[in-house]
Amino acid sequence: GERGGAHYSEAAVRLLEAIENDRGTIQVVNVPNRGAVPFLQPEDVAETRCRVTKDGPLPVPLKKDPGAHIKGLMQAVKAYEKLAARAALTGCYTDAVSALLTNPLTQDYPGAKSALDEMLAANREYLPQFSPYFEGVSGQP
Repeated sequence: GERGGAHYSEAAVRLLEAIENDRGTIQVVNVPNRGAVPFLQPEDVAETRCRVTKDGPLPVPLKKDPGAHIKGLMQAVKAYEKLAARAALTGCYTDAVSALLTNPLTQDYPGAKSALDEMLAANREYLPQFSPYFEGVSGQP
């Protein structure tokens, strides 16, 4: 509770209990999309309603079209997530900036670059994949 994750552990216990006891309850879980959200790729991870059985969480297809504005936002956030994950794995600075620019909360390139540079500098010891970036930036500790 002090770390702010108490409700996640309760959700995890409910999920495990539903699988173990083949409950068939509906829970919101992150799962491979597999067509449940038709405007995302099948291999994308979607946080969606699932029927939870002994076979695990099975995505429940959307009942109605959420509208173009929601689809667009979800696709933008998914693009951000994919670029951020690729940047994290490869250490590619361009992918990291692109991820931030794709995020709907980012206002502009100077802000994205500044935020990224600050984050990389503060976490340098944990981000060895970005060492080429650090070598190219003068004044870095």
